[in-house]
Amino acid sequence: GATGHQLGAAGAVDAIFTVLAIHR
Repeated sequence: GATGHQLGAAGAVDAIFTVLAIHR
């Protein structure tokens, strides 16, 4: 999410989980 992305490294993790959720 946008909030996680602002946290830098946390944003990368958030992006990964977002992609995984989409592929499910």
